[in-house]
This record gives sequence, C-alpha cells and structure tokens, in this order.
Amino acid sequence: MKINKSAKAFFFQYLKSSLGHIFFYLLTIAFVLVISALFFFKGGFFSGNGSVELVNFWANVPYAAILFVPALSSKKSLNLYDSFVPLKTSVQTVLEILCNGLLFFVSVAFLLFVPLFVSFFGDVDPSAVFVPFVFLLFYGILCVSLCKFIYCFTKNTAAGFALSAVILAAFNSAHLFTVYFSTDSIFTLIFKNLSFAWHFDAASKGIFDTRDFSFLLFFTSLFITASVLVKEKQKGKKLSAFKSILLPGLAVLLLFMNSFRYYRRIDFSKTKSYSVTKATKNLLDSVTSPLKISYYLSPALKNYYPQVRDVKDYLYEYCLENDRISLQVINPDKDDKAAASLNAYGIYPQSFRNVNKSSTEYISVYSAIILEYEGKVMAIPFILSSETLEYLLDSNILILVKGSVPQVHFVCAENESLDSDYSYLRPWLENQNIQTDEIVLDSSFDSVLSGLTGPVFVLGGQNLTRSNVDSLSRYIADGKGLVTFAYSPVSSSISGDWSLSYNNNYSLETLFADYGIHFTSAVAKDISCVRILMYSDDQGEMQQSINYPLWVTLPPQKNAVHGLNFFWTVPLELSEKAEPFLVTTQAAWSEPLNFEAELLMDTNPFTATDMGSGKEKMNLVVGAKSKDQKITVISNRYFLNSLMNGYAGGEEGDYRNFEWLTYHVLNQNGLSELAELQQKTTVNRTLYKLNGEDFNRMKNITLIFIFAVIPLLLAALYVLFKLYSRFARSQALKRL
Repeated sequence: MKINKSAKAFFFQYLKSSLGHIFFYLLTIAFVLVISALFFFKGGFFSGNGSVELVNFWANVPYAAILFVPALSSKKSLNLYDSFVPLKTSVQTVLEILCNGLLFFVSVAFLLFVPLFVSFFGDVDPSAVFVPFVFLLFYGILCVSLCKFIYCFTKNTAAGFALSAVILAAFNSAHLFTVYFSTDSIFTLIFKNLSFAWHFDAASKGIFDTRDFSFLLFFTSLFITASVLVKEKQKGKKLSAFKSILLPGLAVLLLFMNSFRYYRRIDFSKTKSYSVTKATKNLLDSVTSPLKISYYLSPALKNYYPQVRDVKDYLYEYCLENDRISLQVINPDKDDKAAASLNAYGIYPQSFRNVNKSSTEYISVYSAIILEYEGKVMAIPFILSSETLEYLLDSNILILVKGSVPQVHFVCAENESLDSDYSYLRPWLENQNIQTDEIVLDSSFDSVLSGLTGPVFVLGGQNLTRSNVDSLSRYIADGKGLVTFAYSPVSSSISGDWSLSYNNNYSLETLFADYGIHFTSAVAKDISCVRILMYSDDQGEMQQSINYPLWVTLPPQKNAVHGLNFFWTVPLELSEKAEPFLVTTQAAWSEPLNFEAELLMDTNPFTATDMGSGKEKMNLVVGAKSKDQKITVISNRYFLNSLMNGYAGGEEGDYRNFEWLTYHVLNQNGLSELAELQQKTTVNRTLYKLNGEDFNRMKNITLIFIFAVIPLLLAALYVLFKLYSRFARSQALKRL
C-alpha cells in the first residue's frame, strides 16, 4: 500500500508540475496549429479540389512530434529529486512515461476538432478518425520512451533534445532511405519495418492490424527496459543483477517475432472495403472445382508501397472461404518461367523510377494476379491496393465459374467520337471486366441493333433519325435490353466559349413522352455546384476559384450513392408513367432560356455567378425512369465527356461519373450484388455538403475555431489550473 501511495503521489506531482507550467500549453498550441495549417493550407483543403481524406492530416502528427515529444519529455526541475523518491527505478520510469504519454494524449485530443469540422464539408469515415487516433497514442508513448532513454545519457537538456529530434526524424522517414540510397535486401527490410509510415498505412484506412500495434508495444517495452538498465547501472549496480529480466525479455522478443506470422486484421471501415463480404462468400460457394490464384509480386515494389501487403493479406483471407481455392505468391524477378507466363497472358512489367543518392534508374516491377479454373484463365494485370480487389476478384470469378460477362452497347448520337470525346468509357469499363462495343450510326444501324441483346447506352441524340428512333423503340418494346439515354436539347460549345444552343430531336423526345418524360425550356442551377479554377491571363499567373452554378453537383442519393457532376442540365417534368431517377439538392432552381436574346443564357464563369437570390428553390428532376423500368433518361449529354470531367476534376481528378456508369451498367445486366460491391469501393471524398455562401461561412467558422478558439481555450485552461492550484495551496495553509 505504501508503494501504491508513493507511486500515486509521484505520478500526480509529476503531472501537476507539467500542467502548471505555461511551456506545455505553448507547446500544445504550436503542435495543433502546425498540423492543422499543413492540412488546411498546404493540403489545399479549401482550394475547391479539397478532400475529406484524413490520411495526410494524421501523417503530419509524427513529423510535428519530432520537436514536440523531445520538448515534452525533456528534464524538468523536479527531476533533481528523482533519486530521493521511494520508488523502484522501473516503477518510476514507467510512471514518467505514462505521465508524458497522457500529456501527449491531451495534445492529440485537441486535433479531433479538425475531423469534426471536416465532417461538415463531406463524409468522414469514423474509422479513419478512431483507429489512427488510437494508433498515434501508442506511437506517442513509444516516442516518449525513446526520448526518456536518450535523456538517460546526458545531463544537458539541449543536447538530449537535439539528439532525440534527430533520431525521431530518422525513425519517421526510415522507409525513404531505401528510395534514395542503394541498400542490400536485409537493410531494406530493416529500414522499411522501422518506418512509422509503413506501420501507419493500415491504421490510416481504419484497419486494426496486430502486427503494427505489436511493433509499437515491443519497442516501447524495449526502450523502457533499456532506460531502467541504464539508470540502475548509473547507480552502481552490476549487470549480473539483471539476469532476472533476460527470460521475460526473451519471451517478449519471441512473441514479437511470431506476431508477423500469427496476426489479426480487423476492418473498422464504414464500407468494409478490406473485408470479405457476404455476397463474395455466396459467390465462392459456387466454386466446385479447384481455383488457383497466383500473385506475382516483385520484392522491390514492397519497398515503396506498403499497400501491397494489404493485397497479399486480403488474398489469404479470400482463399480461406473455400477449401478448393489455393494461393501462391511468386517472385517473377527470380523466375524466368513466371515472367514468360505473364508475358504470354499479355501482362508486362510496369516501369518504376528509382531515385538514389547518385543516379536515377528505372526498374521493372510486377503486381499481377492470375486466376485459373477448369482450364480457363483470367488476369488482373496490375494492382497496388486491396481497396478494389474484392470487386476485381469477384467479377473475374463470375466469368470463370458462371460465364456471366456483363456488357453494354454504346451509340454515339452526336458529332462526337467515342474514342476521343468519350475516351475514358471503354478502357474504364473493360478494366472493370465489362464488355463494350459501339453501334455505329450508319445505314446498317437498324439491322445491327435488331441482332443484339443487352443494355444499350445512347450518348446524345441529335443525329438519331426517325428510323433509328423506331429501331430503338422496337428494341425496348421487344424486351431485348434496357436502354439509357444521356440526352438534352441544350448543347454547349464546350471547346469554345461555352455558349448554349437549343436543338430538339422531336422523334426522340416523342419516344420519351410516350414513357411520361418531358423536357422543360430551362437549365438547372444549384448552390451545390462544381468549383472550378479559372485563369485570368495567358500565363496562368492570376487564378480565381469560382462556384459555377451551371455545373450542378448532385447530392448522394439512392441511384447515385456518391453524387454526380452534371453540366448544363435541363430539368424534367414527369407524368404518371415515369418516376424520378436523379434529383438535385433542395437549393436548386430553374433558369429559363431566353429565346429572344442573342445568347440563350450567360455562361461566362466570371459573370454567371448568380446564386439564385430571390428564386424559388426546390429539388429538380434531372434523370427519370419509366415505371416499367425499360428506359432511363439522363438529362445531360456531357456528364461522361472526357473534357468536361477533366474540367470538373481539377488536379486531383473526380471519377464519380465513370464509377456511377459501372454501377449502372452492372445493374442493367442484372448483377445487382456485384454492382453494390463495386459501389462499396467508391468513396465520395469531395466537399459536397456545402457550396457558395454556406461553404465560405463554414470555412471562416472552422479557421476561427481551430486557429483562434483552441489557443484561447488552452490559455483559459492554463489560467484555471493556476487559479485552482493557488486556491488549493491557500486551503492547505489554512488547515496548517
């Protein structure tokens, strides 16, 4: 009991000493502000192409900790009396580290306000907050134990601080040594496994991996033990007196080494993107013959991308679902036959730039998966992440086992080319194992269409003749396949000044009318819109980020889980024969076209900035489906155009429109489970929740709270603690 009381008194006195000094609060303020500034400003969160992805936010913590933790762990004036404390050296050392770890926890806890405010702008996966936060707490204790160990060797606080900072910097960037310096494989393995970034990769995705946490626990135990040994040695004890710790130490080492063989991965992510789903388990139950999965992985790739570990781990988990499925991991760099086999399947190595200290070289690497089943072969040519792996495996196995090959027939019905103006479509879908072809609008169109079955996707519609429309009508009526039209009577000179023109295809619109779908004479505008970066001069030196209400951003909804970007879309009116398929937000309004003026509408981004002041706001229907589900009309002919998606995506890219297409085509093929699986891998990381004035208002609130309120809050806590300490001291004096 006496030891417990002494330990308790020591812990709280040590904690009180730190909390009572302004140094801790100034450190915490700098810590929070630096990490937040790197995320919001350097990361370009408010630039218009910002992302709610928090990986880079949390990744800034260890780099800020390079100075923060050594300062937090530095020797205090209280340390002068350490040798007089009636505690064992081991107990005292653990209590000091726990105290500093608690202070680190308090500092990191203030960072949780950042994800909270980010959630007002877009969807934040709770697992991307909780798991990295827990991981960083363990990481903080490890860093504190390392610094305490270093401070054992020096009486000079400044020297200990400098040495600790240098070692932490090396520890955080150990994986980069293999990039810039040529190293042997054993050193590559060591540097990689000492790197924080390598062990943080799984946690940043919301995955609890016991291997990463065992790494933190082992080295924390190692530094604590080493600190105790050094302190005891400095007190004059002989090393022979520490034989009692050799056996427990050896046991801990063996447990750590086995943690890489026997481990557990728990997927906390909202979409369970890294776990085998029920739909996959049902599919794998249909595998009745041996299914061989071969993963060809170049070892060099593992030195640069920790994500490839996730691929291998997921493949092992995948194969456990059926005894008939086997997995082998092959190094194609050492097996000429393996490389030749890959080349025979049309799989060639990817070129990877390796920059070292003295030169730049290009190396060839593989990360390919081959699936073999009953003499049939399917391949995944290159993969770096397990994020989309389940969908790719399932779609390939569906073809191997059941022979189900999803397909879509494209009709380009404007003066545009499928290969140039819609250049992403075919490669994108074929990469998703969806078979595509084009029905050319020529004299053979009607006869070719009559001989086909399956989903048809019509891009535009101005060039469809009455005969073409009649053929499509018969195709629909005969139940040969579902037909989707991406059509609008409004066209834009997208490669020019974006001026609008209005051209009806009466035959096509009559077909739509038969299914209860009608076009209005207006264009939809919405406060929820694409934010584009415009250049004011030829040199691109003057830039302006603009909310462009004519490029509507649809909110997440049933038929577009992650939202869509539409360009100059025309609202629809529906009769009882049709139902809404896609809608805008409630902050949208219809802007009538002016057929009497020279321009139907002002489309100049610098002047068309009206956010609907005084206009009636409502949900507008911009996509419709017939009640019999036979046709779908998307009131926008540009949402799959390569150029327009390049404008909207900016430097980071926004591929939601193409991901939606995959989802839609799979559903049109009757593969709803596979469609849901594909949708699961698509995450909306955009700042879609707020636009216009609401965006700017929340931006200001966020910046004021993070960079003003939090420092003031910490200052208030310091004052309150001082007042409480003074009050407690006065009460103690009165009792005396």
